[in-house]
Amino acid sequence: MLFENHCLNSNGIPHIEQLNYQIHHSLDAPKSICSNVVNETLAIAQTGTKVVDTYKLGMRIGAEGMSKHFSLENRTINAVWPAEYSYMPHSIPDVNSTIGSGPNIDVATFNIQGYAAECE
Repeated sequence: MLFENHCLNSNGIPHIEQLNYQIHHSLDAPKSICSNVVNETLAIAQTGTKVVDTYKLGMRIGAEGMSKHFSLENRTINAVWPAEYSYMPHSIPDVNSTIGSGPNIDVATFNIQGYAAECE
């Protein structure tokens, strides 16, 4: 149940303060998971690292965290790749491509409980 009975007013409508509190606390774990994914990915990203390795790391860390807290609809996708792929919308680098000396980008897409955010 999304709203507990004690969060509803006499008309059955959620109290906004309680709703904000519930939403805030329900996002604590996703925020932590997403932050960990980005930090760990950036930690391994260096010249010569395979793009696929950064992608796999993000998937593994995200899956571990999400399996503890949320349903299968939640996912994290994060990878670092050469900026030359970035100018083309929705372009994906070759699986054998490697991170160069720069510029490189980190593409992070997180879908948490139906809400999505992307950062590049």
